[in-house]
Amino acid sequence: EVATDPRVKVWRDLAMAYGYHSSIALPLKDENGVVFGTFQVYGDKPHVFTRDEESLLERLAGDLAYGINTLRARQDRLKVQEQLLQSEEMYRSLVESINDIIYEIDIYGTITYMSPVFEKVAGYPIHEVIGMNFLSLIHADDRPWLMEYLQKSDEIKYDYIEFRGITKEGDIRWFHSKPRSIRKNGEVTGKSGVMV
Repeated sequence: EVATDPRVKVWRDLAMAYGYHSSIALPLKDENGVVFGTFQVYGDKPHVFTRDEESLLERLAGDLAYGINTLRARQDRLKVQEQLLQSEEMYRSLVESINDIIYEIDIYGTITYMSPVFEKVAGYPIHEVIGMNFLSLIHADDRPWLMEYLQKSDEIKYDYIEFRGITKEGDIRWFHSKPRSIRKNGEVTGKSGVMV
């Protein structure tokens, strides 16, 4: 009660002036149990809060804390997503300004990424090559050993490989590359590299 509780002595006169005779303050906690605020309710009479009302207000404080924590977590996720998008845009801008060809293929040899410079070098629009098998762009004589190399490149330690590619016009062009494994959770999911 405001009139007798020593914990409210500092602001008792102000509370009484506003007609607050009862007060309950409940902690708002984050997911780690750390208090980040309080939920306070005032009454205009002494002893206004019954035990049932206190229990109800405690549940309400828990719900309020949960809602605030959820909103904060959502804001944090949005902030992280925004930072990721900015990083991706920076990375893409950097990759697209490099004169070498950067590529990614999955474990089946399907092209999942090809930098725009490939279009200038080989004549294929990028939207055409995404989803194509990498080996279909390689000279027929180089396909067997290149397929074996891509499957065993973690064991075969060449500094780089050299192979013939076929341009959209059917011309032969030599490429140099050093593919590296892309790993997710310890498993090889594809290859990436730079072709010059």
